[in-house]
Amino acid sequence: MDRIVSALHLGARPAVNTAYVGLRKRGYIVLRDSSRIPLYWVNGNPLNTYQLMAFAVMRGIRLKRR
Repeated sequence: MDRIVSALHLGARPAVNTAYVGLRKRGYIVLRDSSRIPLYWVNGNPLNTYQLMAFAVMRGIRLKRR
């Protein structure tokens, strides 16, 4: 679910805060594996994986299953 990170050359699985800050500055969203606890907040609200996917779709990011 974190395939977007590869475009930023941050490595296969960078630290959550590094990946999130880098993608947030560029308008992207990082999607973690659905089996893990999400560590992302938007305007102070925690988002789970499915909410992040919906947010990414609204932002125009194409999602693809692996």
